[in-house]
Amino acid sequence: WNVLTGHAMTRISVTRRQKEVVVWCVAMLSDNTIVSGDSQGRLTFWDSTVGEQIESYTTHKADVLSIAVSEDEKNIYCSGIDPIISHFIKIEKAQGHEVKTQWVKHVQRHIHEHDVRALLVTDGKLLSAGVDGYLTFSSYPPKWVMRVPHMIPTPRSSVCTKKKLLLLRYSNHLEVWKLGSYATSESGDLMINNIDPRESDDDKQNNDQIEQDTAVNEINKLANRGEKLSLKLIENPVKLVSIKSKHKKQIQCCAMSPSGEFIFYSSDSDVRMLKLDTDDLDDDQSNISVSKLYLAGLTGTCDRVAFTDDSRTMIMHSDGALHVLFIDPEAGATVIQTVTGNKMLKTTSIIHLLVSKKTPSGSTYIIVGDANGVIEVLVDNKKEFVPHITLPKYQ
Repeated sequence: WNVLTGHAMTRISVTRRQKEVVVWCVAMLSDNTIVSGDSQGRLTFWDSTVGEQIESYTTHKADVLSIAVSEDEKNIYCSGIDPIISHFIKIEKAQGHEVKTQWVKHVQRHIHEHDVRALLVTDGKLLSAGVDGYLTFSSYPPKWVMRVPHMIPTPRSSVCTKKKLLLLRYSNHLEVWKLGSYATSESGDLMINNIDPRESDDDKQNNDQIEQDTAVNEINKLANRGEKLSLKLIENPVKLVSIKSKHKKQIQCCAMSPSGEFIFYSSDSDVRMLKLDTDDLDDDQSNISVSKLYLAGLTGTCDRVAFTDDSRTMIMHSDGALHVLFIDPEAGATVIQTVTGNKMLKTTSIIHLLVSKKTPSGSTYIIVGDANGVIEVLVDNKKEFVPHITLPKYQ
């Protein structure tokens, strides 16, 4: 199309042998060459001036969904439903007094498990993403790959240091782990295991095997050392319990009390509070019981939650209000105070909720912050939490 006139300049037919072909992605090069990826798994180069095909390659067994071109236009990558990433390089051949260019397949890489939907080349690195949920960085040469997994919003974990418990949050379930123990020498120093760096066997892999992440110390040469260090364990971590959300709904927030006694989580439709009985954990790690606690005075869901240091008070944020709940290990939790945004707080939606430890004077502080940089501090006056100070904002 001519952008100025709005008229079609060239029409290119991609039908093959009277079979309908769907073009899923295109790229335009500075020499007026059009690159297309279609439903037949073909990468095709076209002369946009006359609308003729220059060359075509069957690169994949299924649809090609994405194409990426390097900044110097000497490298092209393509991938799609068949997650193999094909790399083409541009070569120049002299024919008489003329120099002709040709695109040649270079390497194929298998670094995704499912459909690849997006490709981008920047600073000599290829960024790829798709159905498997990983944002993947790769290059060749040197040949390396690094995957960045999708991270659910914070908070993603909670720790009970007293009992060495770790609460991990996943999309629709929670896991409680008992952390292991590490060895120390007679002088009290940590004992370290030396692990030989993982040998790179990328060149030995074929396209039927997915490439593994390159070892971190091979990428950035941490501390310029040729070894990996790890603590020597005398007790391995153990998963104690897995808790699934009601109807497998996505969990919005979760927290474990500092005593390791209570677990709270919220989905988009309901809230749950559980009591975790770990009294006999040292004797029998399989003797774990989980019971449901009653929550009184709550309506709606929750997006932030925190416990006081004594694990007897819980503060949660819901629909622009802070709810303070008193926790009875037997009777459950009851709302004893509600702090609304239009009365005490200047913010109605928060992204941070922190509860301080009790100060030497016996005071406990609640700190909330919103996306606009407003930070409010409330203090316990022995009866209820009241506004204490609004921290200044700086440009």
